[in-house]
Amino acid sequence: MIYVIGLITTTIFVALSTLHIYWAFGGNWGATATVPSIDGQPLFEPGLWDTLAVAMALSIAAIICLGTLNYRLPFLPTWIYRTGIWCIALVFLLRAIGEFRYLGFFKQFNDSLFAHWDTVLYTPLCLGLAVCCIVLAVNAPNFWTSPN
Repeated sequence: MIYVIGLITTTIFVALSTLHIYWAFGGNWGATATVPSIDGQPLFEPGLWDTLAVAMALSIAAIICLGTLNYRLPFLPTWIYRTGIWCIALVFLLRAIGEFRYLGFFKQFNDSLFAHWDTVLYTPLCLGLAVCCIVLAVNAPNFWTSPN
């Protein structure tokens, strides 16, 4: 079962990374609901490099998830995977909690397209990814007994 959780989590990270690359190079599908806004005005405009940085971070998260299943890059020490999976879990847990204004479970502004999708999809997905990463960190096969 741990392999199924790991592969599903990895697939989600790869899909999200691919979507961010699509957006970085001008794709529009879903883009109108990806940035918090007030009165129809986005709070910020993510640029090319910002979006590519998120795509890279999501790709690294996918690699770390695979590493917890012993599909590791030979040049990376095991501690990178051990520490990384907990860091990913923490980041997505904090994202799910939110910053108490525009995103997360405790947001105050609920009347935008982003807020709707944040409530329905983004925040639950972040919580699910955090839980999956915690499950991987705790239950990964041979994860804590590797020599390096």
